[in-house]
Amino acid sequence: MANQVIGGLLALAGAALAAGTAWASTVPPGFVHVREFFEQKGCKVEWAGPKKPNSVYVTCPLTGRMEILCYRIGPKLYIKRDFADAVSRGGARTIRVEATCYSLRGRTALGTVPRVGTVAVDPKVIPLRSLLYVEGYSYGRAEDTGAIIKGYKIDVWKPTADECRQWGRRWVGVTVGPQR
Repeated sequence: MANQVIGGLLALAGAALAAGTAWASTVPPGFVHVREFFEQKGCKVEWAGPKKPNSVYVTCPLTGRMEILCYRIGPKLYIKRDFADAVSRGGARTIRVEATCYSLRGRTALGTVPRVGTVAVDPKVIPLRSLLYVEGYSYGRAEDTGAIIKGYKIDVWKPTADECRQWGRRWVGVTVGPQR
């Protein structure tokens, strides 16, 4: 019985993929398909390979070759439109940083209340108000600083200390976009 249910689900998924509709309803507003967007701008897009499944290399006339971290929905990669525009104009870059987590309440360096997407940065490396995509976390914004956040280190905000313990300390890729 269980094999029939799984087989039926796989058949439905295969039919949906063949029809091209399996993932369309889950694409958030403001996101664009990476390959379609950049090829329309005259850029070349290459997948970064199995060791970096959510990354592509984009080569544009203005910017040269750069690695872009993307948001995976099913088999396709997406990026926020404003990030994509910034990359195609040369206004974005990807860096590797050491990421930790914090769950403190209060106000950020910009005076906002911390929420998911708030990231503490060293303003000498990542300007405050920059839009960010943090690998394994989410899209966010550089809104805070920290006494030990110096150089290539960031602190992502999560609502609970347990979630921060699960996050731990890790090296991640961060795509730094325009300031907003």
